[in-house]
Amino acid sequence: KEGRYLITVEARAWKIKKTTSFYLTVIPGGEFDFSLTNDGNKTVYQGEKVISNIQVIHKSGYPETVNFRLTYKPIGLEYNFNPLSCKPSYGGLCNTQLSFEALDIKVGNYTITVVGSSGGITRITKFTLTVIKRSPLDFSLTADDVYLKDGSARVIIIARHMSGTPTDIYFSVNTVVPNAYFSFSPKSCRPQPGNDCTVTLTITSNITEGDYLIEVSGSTGEKTRKGYFTLYAKRPDFDFEFVHADVERTSKTENGWMIDVRIVARPITAPINEYPAIVFLPPTSNFPKGIKFISYSNPSCRGTSWCSNTLKFFVPAETPEGVYEVKITAYAIDYNKTIYRSISLEVGFPPLIFKVSNPGDKVMTKVGDQWYASGIIRVDYVSGLPMPVYFYDIPLQPIPAVINFKTKSCNPGRTFCTADFSITYPADKPPGTYRVLICARDSIYNSVCQSFNATIPHFSYDY
Repeated sequence: KEGRYLITVEARAWKIKKTTSFYLTVIPGGEFDFSLTNDGNKTVYQGEKVISNIQVIHKSGYPETVNFRLTYKPIGLEYNFNPLSCKPSYGGLCNTQLSFEALDIKVGNYTITVVGSSGGITRITKFTLTVIKRSPLDFSLTADDVYLKDGSARVIIIARHMSGTPTDIYFSVNTVVPNAYFSFSPKSCRPQPGNDCTVTLTITSNITEGDYLIEVSGSTGEKTRKGYFTLYAKRPDFDFEFVHADVERTSKTENGWMIDVRIVARPITAPINEYPAIVFLPPTSNFPKGIKFISYSNPSCRGTSWCSNTLKFFVPAETPEGVYEVKITAYAIDYNKTIYRSISLEVGFPPLIFKVSNPGDKVMTKVGDQWYASGIIRVDYVSGLPMPVYFYDIPLQPIPAVINFKTKSCNPGRTFCTADFSITYPADKPPGTYRVLICARDSIYNSVCQSFNATIPHFSYDY
């Protein structure tokens, strides 16, 4: 009967006995049967090659050898089976690779029928081969800057497919660097649509000074493209600077004021792909009783172009009125070198609180080649340290109003101040009601805005 049997063989010689065992599997007999499958439709450019994987799957009976062939070969298409036949294991499978070369075949879709035969049994599998017109490959080359370390460096050259038929790209270096040697591995690569290809350029040199712009060429024989990167003779040092520090938010508490300061820093120079963390120290100030440092939003920040942080500190309510300086210091460790940088900002205390009155809606008048209206903006003092406020507008439409303030600022003192302004639109601005936003801000903290409507009428008289 079919099944799996343990066979034990015993041998004796005088008083010595030895045994060995193995399993014998008895399978059902009968006619061999199998199925044939492929790995899907294929696409090939004229003049290029493509491979289809054909699989034989055992279904029943004792396995036998299956031979392969095509029912029909399109004109101009060469093909090859490797191997020409295979024999699946019992309950298993075997494979062959069917390779095509589209030499002189016309553009179009072709149905490929693969036949597998064994004895009197024949099975088929079908798929579509799509032949695409060949066109010259266009591509781009990119690479990151590198620096020599112990006399050598490696850079990855990336070739990106832009259009055309995927083709091998061969690389060369056009720049002459004293005592420098260049080698590519591999010598060429072939990018595909949506799939870049890369080669590694190894550089060896004993230069110790200077920076060199390296030009790399990639050529298909039909098109040549160039890419560039900088080779540094030695590792650049890291340095950074503060861009700005501004009061972002103030909030009143029972015993004083909580103040948030947004800080932005950026690298000036940096080693290639190395950006040490910028670490912030507790701030210092000339507040009479000092400020109580609460926290940074992050102990450190790191960025290739810039990084930001938020400083939060507390000022007691009994602090005398005045303008004080807060100093923020941070450092970065580049190897064993520590770089310190600082920035200072002025903090007015207590913060100026003011309000801006709405100037009211305006109806525009046609004056010459533009629409025109005027108004007055009023700033009222509420509390805090008196200081000037500055006026500005925020554009709201694709063709925004042009706002001109007669004076750019005013100082409300402990009462109020006003400023005249005008609004203009171009003459071809369509009739309608448009929203206008004007704002006032102090030199340290707050902005207050008011919006109103400016209406261009459907009918008007020219004055």
